[in-house]
Amino acid sequence: MSEMIRIRKVFFVWQEHLEEKWLTEMAAQGLHLQRVGFCVYDFKKGEPRDITYRLYSHVGFGRDVKACNRLFEDLGWEWLGSILSWQYFRKPHEEGKNDEILSDNQSKWEALKYWRNFTLAIGSLNLFNFLNISVFSSGLASWRSWGMDLFRLLILGLVGLLIYGAVKIQMRMNELKDSIL
Repeated sequence: MSEMIRIRKVFFVWQEHLEEKWLTEMAAQGLHLQRVGFCVYDFKKGEPRDITYRLYSHVGFGRDVKACNRLFEDLGWEWLGSILSWQYFRKPHEEGKNDEILSDNQSKWEALKYWRNFTLAIGSLNLFNFLNISVFSSGLASWRSWGMDLFRLLILGLVGLLIYGAVKIQMRMNELKDSIL
């Protein structure tokens, strides 16, 4: 039986191209992705191979995702798993053939737009919560304790991280848009 190796690594939404590159490099070292989880990658040790990995974010639900996955499988891509809306595919690299799961960057741009809007919505809700417990709510705003101050600080930190994420996603969208035009 082949040896299984688990690697924990963090990639963010705007780093999908870096994650694809890393998975391809791992295959070149003989580590082939078997399962993917949240920040967890299970690899099977084998012979080094030239394999292309691609991620696709499908914003649909249920049958739409299954139909989309079947379409990609009909085009020669092997479906490996998913995290949230991100679908993981691979296929052996063929010299002179297109290694993109989608030939246009417009689809990638649309997926990133969805994640940017989702991030901004969650950030806005948390900003509202912060303002509510710090300014608007007379009972909570006047309540001073280290626990409440820590809670306010955590919410504000989360808002900052979400804004940072939205900006990074927008920067990646701008890169893709430049290649679309």
